[in-house]
Amino acid sequence: MENRDYFEDIVAILRQEKEIHHSLINSAESINASIRNGNQQELSSFTTVYDEQICRLEKMEERRIEIYSGLCQDYNIAHSAKLSSVLHHAPEKTRGALEEASSQLKELITKLSAVNESNKILLEESLNALNYTFDTVKQSSQRFKGYRHKGDQKTSNSEITIFNQVI
Repeated sequence: MENRDYFEDIVAILRQEKEIHHSLINSAESINASIRNGNQQELSSFTTVYDEQICRLEKMEERRIEIYSGLCQDYNIAHSAKLSSVLHHAPEKTRGALEEASSQLKELITKLSAVNESNKILLEESLNALNYTFDTVKQSSQRFKGYRHKGDQKTSNSEITIFNQVI
């Protein structure tokens, strides 16, 4: 395979990664809406779709890294999975498409990170609310202590004999 074909493959992979990131953003926004609406079924469904999209993205990234490795080997440069390490070796007609696809992908990653951060905060708040509820239930199950006329504490369910004395 010629070097020019490598670069065209990278452009194609970056475009596919861009499509996957669009899908990830849509899924993440759907997850966000499910969390806000408290719809657990939708949340589970969208999370499954999100995970599948992540797997697709990982495969694309692996393929991109393979191509970068080939390019690095062909040009005798240090192995790197970064576009910047091979970009200046790209033919002029492909370089513009590579730069454009790369910048668009960076924008999508930034947007996806923001939605994921929002989801993280919502989930943390939900877990904190659950933790508070469990703590409240745990405290309410403890025995209340009452006060006797001297001010010292005693449990409210003290044992009483027929002589009405505290044992």
